[in-house]
Amino acid sequence: MSSPAHRGFSLVELMVGMALSLVVIAGALQLTAHSLGANARLQSKLSLQRDLRVATDIIARDLRRSAYWRGAGDGTASSGRLPPHSSIVVSGTVSSAQVNYAYTNDAAANDADGSNKAAFRLNAESLQMREGDSAWQELTDPNRVRVTRFEITPHVTEVSLGHLCEPVCTNTTPGCPRVRIRSYDIALSARSAGNDSIAHDAHESVRIRNDDLSSATCP
Repeated sequence: MSSPAHRGFSLVELMVGMALSLVVIAGALQLTAHSLGANARLQSKLSLQRDLRVATDIIARDLRRSAYWRGAGDGTASSGRLPPHSSIVVSGTVSSAQVNYAYTNDAAANDADGSNKAAFRLNAESLQMREGDSAWQELTDPNRVRVTRFEITPHVTEVSLGHLCEPVCTNTTPGCPRVRIRSYDIALSARSAGNDSIAHDAHESVRIRNDDLSSATCP
């Protein structure tokens, strides 16, 4: 008969020990899986934020040059040499918006170079850009980002140039020259293509550097 000091584990004790070990291992595996999932979601969110930030910066930088004219230094209402490209056309809804504009690198006031046209649009949850008459190019990767909102809101402030006239006139005076100072709010919303629960919004405000001079002359 063996002494209690040399007695081994009973079958029940071994089974209880194995069950406790499995519980600990399962908890560790669950914690690891949760950590890996959280890390993957974080990486997807950071990637989405980066892609939207880059897209917003590209739109803002490009839109800022709209209506550029190399001969702007000589252009005045009285000279009859107004910028040939001044309109910025925003159309569509937030899920299919498009903005078109143009600029010219020539000094000729009547320049209408088609290669200097530019546009951005939201098409099938993909943000796209186009230069001139070329084909549309993807600005965001639809396999990574699903853009659900593209909105450009214009803000216009008119400033009278009547103090340059003799006699002085104001905006209420018919024919008084003025300049339109334009700015645009850009808003983008998107979701991760791999995880619909991951979403992000991006906003940017940009002032057009090339102000719109009216064709009116001093009365």
